[in-house]
Amino acid sequence: MLVDELVQFVFEGTAPSLSAPFTEWVSSSRRFRAFAEDNASKIRKKVRVASDADQLLDVRVELETAYALLQVRQFEVAYEKHASSSGRGPDFAVMFRTHTPLNIEVTRPRLDHAVANKLMESICDKVGQMPAGAINVLVIFAPGAEDEQLVEAATSLRTLAESKTEAYFVRRGFHDARAFIRQFQNLSAIVLKSGAPAFWSNSLAKKPVPNDLAKALRKTF
Repeated sequence: MLVDELVQFVFEGTAPSLSAPFTEWVSSSRRFRAFAEDNASKIRKKVRVASDADQLLDVRVELETAYALLQVRQFEVAYEKHASSSGRGPDFAVMFRTHTPLNIEVTRPRLDHAVANKLMESICDKVGQMPAGAINVLVIFAPGAEDEQLVEAATSLRTLAESKTEAYFVRRGFHDARAFIRQFQNLSAIVLKSGAPAFWSNSLAKKPVPNDLAKALRKTF
């Protein structure tokens, strides 16, 4: 499929705020173009159901993540591989160096002055999508957030859970604090995409990120 045909199929002349960078990505990267062709119907549907600029930005950060990963030849990327079989699942199933599988979930919180609180909510919202027994990485697009705020958010969640502040977690859909910890242990690491990307490793993770993979992720983002 030619680039113009692919762009026309996905966007049909709509969403210029997304179609412009998408066109640049498929034009500059053969690997991303192949990814976009394989997932053209899925991307087209996401563009169609996006009802406002914020939702289009959500689609953009997913595609931007795929583009970034595919610039590193050590990564192979599948889009929403787990969604059809198990409902909510990570955005990307990734293979690193043909032998290390991992999952990547992407989110873009709407930040206000309480940045750490918003990051805490994002983590709570996403840990339920992390499959057990796998390396799971959460990528948070949060322009203006700082790495200290990410550390504060993750540390605060652990403190609340270990002190059994049940009401906080019940309000966010968990049975209790222990249920949150069980899910939290499936989260291996977080990448914060802000001015200077930050990488946080979860010391409670059952499947931590190996050093070579962590290095590749830092280089990617």
